[in-house]
Amino acid sequence: MFIVHVVRQFHPAVGGIESVVRELASAQVAAGHRVRIVTLNRLFKAEDRETLATRDAINGAEIIRIPFFGSPRYPIALSVIKFLDKADVVHVHAIDFFFDFLAWTKPFHRRKLVVSTHGGFFHTQYAARLKRLYFATITRLSLTWYDAVAAVSQSDYTMFARLRRRGVVCIENGVNVVKYANAAAPAPTKKLVWIGRFSANKRLDRLIDFLAELRRRDGEWTLKIVGSPWDLEMSDVAALVQNAGVVAAVEIFGLPSEAEIRQLLSDCSVLVSSSDFEGFGLVAVEGLSAGLFPVLSDIPAFRQLVEQTGAGMVVDFSNPEAATKQFLARWHEVKLDYQRVRRASMTAANAFDWQRRSRAYMRLYDALRGLRARRILGVSVRVPTGEDQAPRPVRLSPQILAAIEVQEPQYPPLSRPETKQAAAWRSFHTALLSDADATWDGDAV
Repeated sequence: MFIVHVVRQFHPAVGGIESVVRELASAQVAAGHRVRIVTLNRLFKAEDRETLATRDAINGAEIIRIPFFGSPRYPIALSVIKFLDKADVVHVHAIDFFFDFLAWTKPFHRRKLVVSTHGGFFHTQYAARLKRLYFATITRLSLTWYDAVAAVSQSDYTMFARLRRRGVVCIENGVNVVKYANAAAPAPTKKLVWIGRFSANKRLDRLIDFLAELRRRDGEWTLKIVGSPWDLEMSDVAALVQNAGVVAAVEIFGLPSEAEIRQLLSDCSVLVSSSDFEGFGLVAVEGLSAGLFPVLSDIPAFRQLVEQTGAGMVVDFSNPEAATKQFLARWHEVKLDYQRVRRASMTAANAFDWQRRSRAYMRLYDALRGLRARRILGVSVRVPTGEDQAPRPVRLSPQILAAIEVQEPQYPPLSRPETKQAAAWRSFHTALLSDADATWDGDAV
């Protein structure tokens, strides 16, 4: 299958959506599909704003970068339509210009369209009233051109199902549960870690107020802030820390590599996130995979995650005194049973493995294309249901081709040794079951 992902920012940009697209594309390439990623040719937050290479590749996926103009909030890139030719599915990530433009130009490009919601555009309160109006009108109309909507969380599903009664499914984001696996402190420590972009919706101000209150009750607690500048620069974060009087207890790390982040986690026991909005909460699951105990803000995406996994807790960071009291009571229980809690966190993270999520998306793509997959006697049989689907031939491996000339024997009685002819036929049959991809043409497979 030829899959085109369309996303505003991608490699070398670092962030939640960028990570999701990278992991999904990598899993699809590994499954044998052709994958292209179309993205913008400049990074919004890079200091030099240099133009990136037009063509690139990552983990076997093709990258095409295109020019744009306008605001980073709604960058206009009309040339995206040039790179959709022959795509079986075009998968748009987030609700932005690409989402609207590809919807309204569908009569021209005629591609199957899927959109992953990624929280919509409600991450901050900026222009909140205008956003709600736009969502209820323009977004609603654009959605009518999409063949499917993949909500990345239950809260997104609820939000988008209000606009569209059919064709909305919930496929939660997958997470790379390997890169930070088992990285947390092996024994309980009084060290918190925060990971993410320094964006407004992350509410680092509330997190730092929480730390200040926590240290008033127990001065041994410290915090590592690990991330990349976005709405806030590192100097802005440092000013928040200084104003709260917790300079001695906070370390700030900007733009670390994955290997460096793994090392930073090695003496931490608690992951904290004080966001007032998240579409999914990818970093929280990465924290689980490391064996960290998550302490998360009381928002829908995080409530769902804690309920679903049974790991971590939610607190109201807008009330640092109550949040601190609630956390310390729970921490007393966690440290007494730290090894079990740590193992439970890592086990819970495995449910978000990308291979599972990729298979869910492939089933969705197949449904849109009018394909249904069944296994008959171990053979994957794809049944075309759309009027434009022609039968595809059975693919035969070298094993099968080598054995194809063997005539089917009469199997000997069980009391006699198996003949070479029968053994060859069994080899052919086994190879067929393991390697065939058959299509029903209405009469026979």
